[in-house]
Amino acid sequence: MYVKRPLDREEQNLYLLNVTASDGLFVTRATVEVSVTDTNDNSPVCDEALYTASVPEDIPVNRVIVGVGASDADVGVSAWIQYSLHGPGSEDYSIDPDTGELKTAQALDREKTPVYRLVAQATDGGGRFCRAEVHLTLMDVNDNPPAFSAPHYTASVYEDTSTKALLTRIQAIDPDEGRNGLFSSLCHTLSHSFSLFHSVSLTLCLSHSLYLSLSLCLSLSVTHSHTVSLSSLSHSLSLSSLVSLSHSLSLSHSLSLLTLSLFSLSVSLFSLSLLCLFSLSLSVSSHSLSLFCLFSLSVTLLSLSHSLSLSHSLSLCRAVRLKMRNTMVAVC
Repeated sequence: MYVKRPLDREEQNLYLLNVTASDGLFVTRATVEVSVTDTNDNSPVCDEALYTASVPEDIPVNRVIVGVGASDADVGVSAWIQYSLHGPGSEDYSIDPDTGELKTAQALDREKTPVYRLVAQATDGGGRFCRAEVHLTLMDVNDNPPAFSAPHYTASVYEDTSTKALLTRIQAIDPDEGRNGLFSSLCHTLSHSFSLFHSVSLTLCLSHSLYLSLSLCLSLSVTHSHTVSLSSLSHSLSLSSLVSLSHSLSLSHSLSLLTLSLFSLSVSLFSLSLLCLFSLSLSVSSHSLSLFCLFSLSVTLLSLSHSLSLSHSLSLCRAVRLKMRNTMVAVC
């Protein structure tokens, strides 16, 4: 008995043959059972040629993303399938060699790698394999704070500068995308004198006329609530010190005009002993106010608040010369 043509176990694995022997008078029959044993002649077949998934970039480690599957027509060791993962960035993921479950192996970062194009391979016991592409897209989450291109910006402006005049451009970047990206606004400014316009960069412009001769130090901050805030204004007046300062002096003021009768000056000092002369000039309509204050301080605290009240009768001043039309001068 010989094999007449190629056999295929996957088509038919058992043959029952009847063999007859005859001497011309008598006939004898026998049944021959032929079992076709398996050889590794079939490669695994992947369930899908392409697997796709979109996951947030903050997905926890060891979280199942997708399941890769394959089948093999062979039996036994020849049908034992092992899964493996290949391609750039495959170290960020792991695949179960027996089940084909694809999981995260470490923290992901969309700003570093937004898309993964991997290859999942299913290999049987004889070394035959099939491959399927795995495309993973990371969805953005708001995990990056915006940042300015420089920590400090300087701009000079004349007090009679027209409204909407360009002062400076402020550049900030945010690696996040969409609604998690950068939005800007301007808030808590002195008399709402400035405004921001957002395009590719932030443009600081004048929104109202300025009447004070001040040097403004504007502190800018960007938050996740889609705002750029311009706040913490430090207004530097003309300052002359009669002694050298070994430490920095921070001067801020708050001004309230009620028929030219009230003025408040707050001073923060970081020097233990200081003799200072402060000069402030203010122009309002046809009136002008000049205040000179000469005093000596010896303090042990980090901050001191000194307030002066000006009216028709000034109890805190030794000499007062008042002229309502043009000039008010107080010496304390």
